[in-house]
Amino acid sequence: MNKKKTLNEINKNLKPRKIIKAILIILSCSYIIILTFDNMNLLKNPLIRESYTSYLKNEVEKSLINLKGVDLWVKKDNIDIFADKTDNENLEARQNNIDFITKPDNIVKSLLKGKLISSYFSYGADIYDSIIHYKVPYKVRLVDDIIPIRHENYWGDVWYTYKEKYHTETWVSHRTKIKPIKYDYYYSLSVYDLSNKYSFFKNEKKLTENLFENIYRHMTAPKWYFYPNFCWKNKNDSTKAMSHITYNKNGEKLLQSVFIANKKAYLLEVCANYELKERANYILSNLTTNSPKETRNSIQNKLYQKNAIFFICILIYLSAMFLRKRHINNKISYKLLCYTSITTLITFCLIVNEWHLIYTNYLIYDNYFKLIIFTLILNLLIINFTFIAYLHKKCKKEYTYDFLLPKFITWYFNKRKTLESERKLYTAIVCYPLFILGVLPFGIIIFVFYALPISIIFVIITELKVLITWINNKEIKQQNDIPFLNYYLILDVPTTAAKDTIKNKTLNWYIENKKDVNNNNRAQVYEAYKVLTSNYLRPMYDAELESYTKAETYENYIFKNKLLQYHIETIRKEVHTPSTNFARTINKMLISLIIFLFILILFFLPKKEATKSKTRIIDPEVKQIIEEEKEELREFYE
Repeated sequence: MNKKKTLNEINKNLKPRKIIKAILIILSCSYIIILTFDNMNLLKNPLIRESYTSYLKNEVEKSLINLKGVDLWVKKDNIDIFADKTDNENLEARQNNIDFITKPDNIVKSLLKGKLISSYFSYGADIYDSIIHYKVPYKVRLVDDIIPIRHENYWGDVWYTYKEKYHTETWVSHRTKIKPIKYDYYYSLSVYDLSNKYSFFKNEKKLTENLFENIYRHMTAPKWYFYPNFCWKNKNDSTKAMSHITYNKNGEKLLQSVFIANKKAYLLEVCANYELKERANYILSNLTTNSPKETRNSIQNKLYQKNAIFFICILIYLSAMFLRKRHINNKISYKLLCYTSITTLITFCLIVNEWHLIYTNYLIYDNYFKLIIFTLILNLLIINFTFIAYLHKKCKKEYTYDFLLPKFITWYFNKRKTLESERKLYTAIVCYPLFILGVLPFGIIIFVFYALPISIIFVIITELKVLITWINNKEIKQQNDIPFLNYYLILDVPTTAAKDTIKNKTLNWYIENKKDVNNNNRAQVYEAYKVLTSNYLRPMYDAELESYTKAETYENYIFKNKLLQYHIETIRKEVHTPSTNFARTINKMLISLIIFLFILILFFLPKKEATKSKTRIIDPEVKQIIEEEKEELREFYE
């Protein structure tokens, strides 16, 4: 009773541990899947990969200059848009009075309600090629009617002449010409601090939506939303802007564009009579609100963080499968478990390396790369993780030759009554290569193209054998008149005897009874040796022996375990029947392996090019030479 209580208490304590382990395993596997898809989506953008290559060449950093205090970066070549080139070394925000451009009651500025940090102002002159349409008049004579005039001479000949009746009209031809027009333009870029407004809003999106709604309502037509054409863009750059055209106090056209980034509002105002939109787009294409260095570092940090979480998930899974030495009963399974955990770490390193090669533009992001990544992930999750969980269970159990066989395969073997030699060969040819080579990177190929085809061929041959026995009425019937023998009494060995003692006992018996002609004694000793030295049959026989000892009568004892009865019958038939019978000596496993190799050879044989027609195509020159030779031969014979 005390032992039962202690066992129940241990089971109760183990249950929450198992639940925690299962939760950790599920979370680690699911997070690995999420991380793979997230990394693939991140690396899909070519701008992210270009950022690293441009960093190596130092193109982006060298081509931009930072305007201090306003989070703006401007192209070096076009820095004179905002300041003189002589002022490049100490380029800072310069305060300018820009009231003469905009009206005092500027709607956009009043709605922004931010602190003016700085403003950049510039002006210039340009030439606009205007197309002038003009008309050129010209006169056209139009015929109204043709009047015939009759003529006749002295001899009576008659002929006619025709006179045209017409009138004149003035037509106009439309022509165009290009006239260069000089015009002056003014523009300014004002930066407003909106950090005070972030206390009312949780994120930047809500702030921009609220500001844009207010501004858009009060803006004059025409007005539109757009995405700024910055010189540097990253994947997360979704800066939205809005523009409208109005007039300044002098009656000139004024284009105002507003975009919000880095907790600041940027107001670009362009004043000109011509090319307003083109001028504003040109200015925007020379600046950016994103630092290339910061964006590249943020992307690298994201990748490093995800890879670190990936590694932590694998460590969590392996730690959940950790075993103490006192729980290890199967050393071979423990060795395979250690080997599989090492190969999982190698697979992880390969996946991270592939992602790094794509990020650094050493590999092309194509379908072949996707196939490599997804095969490695499938190999990690389906093969490695399942084998680790399976070997973790088998480490706690004692060693048997078929410990690698799953339950459904053993159930199938028991149902179809396969021999023990076939089971051993299946574990040697299929299971061990699968557990050693299948856990390596791309080991799923071995499972798909080696283990699975051999297993299918083995099943087909087994089912064909069952079908042939059923057709020929040779199906093994359940015979109840087979006598049950106590093999321990035959060998004079205790029930707790080890394999070595049983082997020594049988060898001693054969040495002592060399001259014994009685085949029945020899057959019984051989049968006892085969059953008691088998790790598969001995536990079944011990259970059957217990039921045999508890039976009321020992005569006409009926086997309870029919599978054991079948195996004892096959052992007896091996002794009494000749070994030359092909159907009994040939092994299904070897046949399946031979068929598989034959299919592989046929698959990889070089194919001959199919000839389209049997007639030989002859070159016309060669044909002419052959005909000439034939004619010479005819002349010779004639």
